[in-house]
Amino acid sequence: MGFIFSGVFWGIVVVVLGLLLILKAMGINIPVGKIIFGLLFIYIGVSMIFWSFGGCRPGKGAMGGCGGKNSMMFNDYKIEADGKQQDYNIMFASGDIDLSKLEVKDKDVNIKISVIFAEGNIFLNPDIPTRVKISSAFGGAVAPDGANIAFGEYIYKNAKYKEGVPALLVDAHVVFGGGKLSEKENKK
Repeated sequence: MGFIFSGVFWGIVVVVLGLLLILKAMGINIPVGKIIFGLLFIYIGVSMIFWSFGGCRPGKGAMGGCGGKNSMMFNDYKIEADGKQQDYNIMFASGDIDLSKLEVKDKDVNIKISVIFAEGNIFLNPDIPTRVKISSAFGGAVAPDGANIAFGEYIYKNAKYKEGVPALLVDAHVVFGGGKLSEKENKK
C-alpha cells in the first residue's frame, strides 16, 4: 500500500484528473469520481490478494516470482544484480536494483529495466564505465547528474565511459512511475 501514499501515485492521479477535466470542457462527459473510485478498489483488491500470499518477490513461487526471479510486484524488494539476468521489472511496487557489483570485462553488459506504475531506485558503480538510456512517459526519472526526465529520452554517461570500450549499457524505461539512478561505491 506504500505506492498509494507515494508522490508518484498522486502525481498520476492529478495528471489523469487534468486530462479528464479538459475532456469535460470539450463536451465529453466522463464520470471521473466513479472511475477513480473503481480503480482504487481494484488496486486495493489485487494488492490484498498478492499480499495474502506474501507478495510477489524475486525467487518466490513456482515460476520464481510473479514475472520471474527478476521481477517485483505489489511490495517493496531489493535485487542485487549478478550478471546472469538481463531484464529487471518493477510493477505496482517499490524496489531497488543494485547494479554496482556487476563486472564488465571483455564485452558490453546489457541490462534492461522497466519501472511501471512503481518507484524504482537503480544503483550504479562510478568505477564501471556506464551508459544509461532513460525513457520516460507519464513518469519521472532522475539521472545521477541531476537531469530530470518526465517525457522523452535522455542518455547519461558516467566519467569512466568511453565509446568503443566495454561498458555497462542500461536501457531504463519509466512509465507512470518514478525512477532514480544514483552512483554508489562497490564495497567488497
